[in-house]
Amino acid sequence: MIIVKLWGGLCNQMFQYAFGYALSKEKGDKLFFDVDFFLNQPKYVTRRHIIDVSDFPNIKLEIINRPIWVKPFENKYISHVIRYNTGVNLPLINKNFLFMEKLHRYYSIIPYFIDSTNFYDGYWQTSKYFEPFREELLEIFSPSDIILKKVFDWRKSIDSSNTVAVHIRRGDYLNNINRNSLKGGNVIGDVDYYLSAIKIIKEKVKNPLFCFFSDDITWCKDTFSNKLDNSLFVENTGSDAALVDLFSISFCEHGIMSPSTFSWWGNWLRKDKNGSIVVAPKGVFPRKILVDYIIISNLTIIMFLRILNKLRRESYKLFRPILWGRSLQINGIPTIGNIKRLELGYDVSLNSDCYIQCVGGGKN
Repeated sequence: MIIVKLWGGLCNQMFQYAFGYALSKEKGDKLFFDVDFFLNQPKYVTRRHIIDVSDFPNIKLEIINRPIWVKPFENKYISHVIRYNTGVNLPLINKNFLFMEKLHRYYSIIPYFIDSTNFYDGYWQTSKYFEPFREELLEIFSPSDIILKKVFDWRKSIDSSNTVAVHIRRGDYLNNINRNSLKGGNVIGDVDYYLSAIKIIKEKVKNPLFCFFSDDITWCKDTFSNKLDNSLFVENTGSDAALVDLFSISFCEHGIMSPSTFSWWGNWLRKDKNGSIVVAPKGVFPRKILVDYIIISNLTIIMFLRILNKLRRESYKLFRPILWGRSLQINGIPTIGNIKRLELGYDVSLNSDCYIQCVGGGKN
């Protein structure tokens, strides 16, 4: 059995769903989803809803109650220590297995035990986990007829065959926690990044029309309307505005990304990528990971939980030495996307037919 934890917003859940779907196909095992996060959402996060047929009519989810042996690891202090420091690959009693991803790490090998309950907790933000199942996932993540009609009507109203979706996420990305988490990919408010990206597109695309999508379209207008003649500021409204934006981005020929899973999926869902150009902010992450996760014996984890409960108000750095055991070395690449070196930064690969240039957003 494979259980994948769903949590976060729409596009985070899309990564988690795609990861679980691919893993279940590869292993020939049943797939279930844990949705306890949405039943007990922390007060400090924006309320989210579970991805379902109202978002994607073709999606199928089998829901299962969270196993009781997972719940201790959902303590925010424990999960924070593991997620930001080591990740964990933990065999438990009675053929139960917990794998918690280290934040923004790619694992070339996903641990899996036959005839066991395998629980996976993470973001899984790279297409390397599910690219072989791209066509199936494109069908699963297809929009409803209502959304599709709105997108078609919008495209018919545009007199251009070279549209460029410029996605600018602001909103919650303006707080210090989120800004710091972006590290080298932080281009929030970085007008130079977007102007550099626009310049690249102009050099490669004839008569491009720049279509701006944002959760702060007023800022986009104030910032870019006097800098571009060939621009369009898209303002969808209503309860389905986010989905209309997402698929409108996918129906544009080219894209300029912000460091956002919404931006990533909008470009990945583009079915015809031949000749498509996407510009993305570069990162400062290392190209290799020396230690991706640690296997801990049952005795060690009990000690770890007891000590952590006493010291949880102290610095998280105190707890790293407690996570001892046999470490596994796996080469991997952290960040959303399959990363390769390019002339100006890192390549956030959406698929082999899509040329991606990465610029701005920090030093390498």
